[in-house]
Amino acid sequence: MRGTEPGRRGQGSRPAARRAAGCVLVLLVAAVLAASSCGIPTDDGPKSLAIPVDLSPTTGPAAVTTTIPPQEPTDDWTIFLVNDDRLQRVPRALPAGETFYLDVMAQLTSGPTADDQGAGLTTAIPVGTEVLRTTVDGSGVVTVDLNEAFRQGAEGAQRNLATAQLVYTATAMTAANLVRFRENGQWIQLADAAGTLQPLGANGVPEPLSRVDFLRFITDS
Repeated sequence: MRGTEPGRRGQGSRPAARRAAGCVLVLLVAAVLAASSCGIPTDDGPKSLAIPVDLSPTTGPAAVTTTIPPQEPTDDWTIFLVNDDRLQRVPRALPAGETFYLDVMAQLTSGPTADDQGAGLTTAIPVGTEVLRTTVDGSGVVTVDLNEAFRQGAEGAQRNLATAQLVYTATAMTAANLVRFRENGQWIQLADAAGTLQPLGANGVPEPLSRVDFLRFITDS
C-alpha cells in the first residue's frame, strides 16, 4: 500500500490556489486601468453643487414680487347718513383738488355703501334723488337744486329727516350755514324737524333753513 498518496494530493492543490488568486489580482488591476483610461474625472476635495433655477427659494416660482401702486392724494369730506332716525357724520375721501360740491352731494344722494350698511347706517333720501346744481351767494346761503324724485319719493317725517341730511351736508362743505331749495330751478318750501314749512319771503323766495332747525336729528355736533 502507498501511504503517502493523500499527502501528495494536498501538496498538489496549493499551486492551483495561488494561481487562482493571481488571476483575480490581474483582473482587478485591469479593471482599474480600464476605468482610468475612460477619462472619469476625480475630485481633489468637496465641491458645491449648482441649484437649479426652478428650485431656488429666491428665483423659483415660490418667489413673488408685489408692486404696490402709489396712492392718489385725497381730501376728506363729510356727508350725513341716518342711524336709528338720527343723523350721523360719515367721512368720504375724494380726489384732492378735483372735488366739487356736486361730487359731495352725489356721495350723499347715492346712499350708504356696503360698509355703511354693515355699520347700521341708512338714508331717508329717496332713491333717484339728484342734486342738479349748488350755489353759494354773497350772504352765505347755499341753494340746492333738486330733481322731482326728492319730493315724490318722501313725505312727512321721512322728508324732514332727508332735508336735514341735505342741510347738514351742504353746510359742512362751506362756511355757509343756511340753505334754500329749488326743484328743477323753481323755489320750493321744505319743512324743519318739527314739520314747519319755510315761510316765504319777498318775491316768493323761501326763508333759508339752518342746522339749528334740525337739532333733534343730531347725535353728534
